[in-house]
Amino acid sequence: MKDTLATISPQLDLPGVRERVLDVLRGLLEELGSHGAVVELSIDSNLDRDLGLGSLERVELLTRLESAFGVRLPDTLRRKRARRKS
Repeated sequence: MKDTLATISPQLDLPGVRERVLDVLRGLLEELGSHGAVVELSIDSNLDRDLGLGSLERVELLTRLESAFGVRLPDTLRRKRARRKS
């Protein structure tokens, strides 16, 4: 299966997308044993401060989101995040 580059769609089901993102994030947190963070998880959660996700966990999250949605997120997302941390 060939992944497509993520683009904004006018027919996007935002509540459905939000729930799917939270499900992917919830699964990652459970695998990491971060059960306290799962309880705190909301659409407004900060990945670093609230959920305790470091850089490697965020990369894993991006990979899982790409897989869940069948898209490839632009590499600029990863580079912008890395630059902000320096």
